[in-house]
Amino acid sequence: MRTALVLLLAVACGGDDTTPTDTTTGDTGTTTDGPQTKEERILARIADGNVDIGSGQSVYSGRCRGCHGTDGQGSNQGPALTDRLADATVEEVVQVVLDGGDGMRAYRDVLTNPEIADVTAFVFDAYGPE
Repeated sequence: MRTALVLLLAVACGGDDTTPTDTTTGDTGTTTDGPQTKEERILARIADGNVDIGSGQSVYSGRCRGCHGTDGQGSNQGPALTDRLADATVEEVVQVVLDGGDGMRAYRDVLTNPEIADVTAFVFDAYGPE
């Protein structure tokens, strides 16, 4: 599933192997020629495969599990991710994590770009369509 996710993300986000990495932030594409918005930098990390599923699982356990459940099946505080991810794009999931919506808080100023990229990759890997 991880290989399919990386391929899907590379195609969806237009990623390639030439995006520079800023060694001070760990963000890819922080030069004027690369992605400039927070969302663009996160999507570039995902498209480049610059994600850590284990780290994403840790972020999910600490920040998301309380509402979306241990198994992504949701709870009385949040919807099932298995249902939401069936038709969602990577861009849509990143946007919801950044800005919140439908009762979910925004994590734009809470999580780092690598954490958002990692948790997005984790939820698609763990709860996304087969």
